[in-house]
Amino acid sequence: MSEVAYFILGDFPCSIHKHDELGTLCGYLGVPRSHPWYGKDQGEDFSRVDVHGGITLACHEKASRQMSPEYRQAVMSDARPLPEFKWVDVPNKGDASWPHDTGQDVWWIGFDCAHLYDLVPSNPHPGDTYRDEHYVRNELEGLARQAAGVMRAAP
Repeated sequence: MSEVAYFILGDFPCSIHKHDELGTLCGYLGVPRSHPWYGKDQGEDFSRVDVHGGITLACHEKASRQMSPEYRQAVMSDARPLPEFKWVDVPNKGDASWPHDTGQDVWWIGFDCAHLYDLVPSNPHPGDTYRDEHYVRNELEGLARQAAGVMRAAP
């Protein structure tokens, strides 16, 4: 993945990345610790978010979350009982932040443009639509408006 653009919408940092192999774009919006979406996994609380293909990524910019070595070994060997399920913070991409190093405590949420009927340049199909940078910027603007609305409505 390589960053195509980085910009701020309101108070939200935004980053657009291009998938190196597929050629598709992904959009990411960062929310601060005070935001209700902070720390939520992509499967939590995002069902009402209206963005292309839904939220497909949620992570802290400083780390990706991975299974502990003990849990991974137990899963791979079908051992019973499983050890306690816990997450371990692991530096991402050789200590580089991803999607973008803002230098702040940011939780990134994002979406990708590699869904059904999206044109994947490495494997094009007739009738598929390529989601360009302009499209992703518009989706990020809508996502930023929704994030601001959620923050405004929070107690």
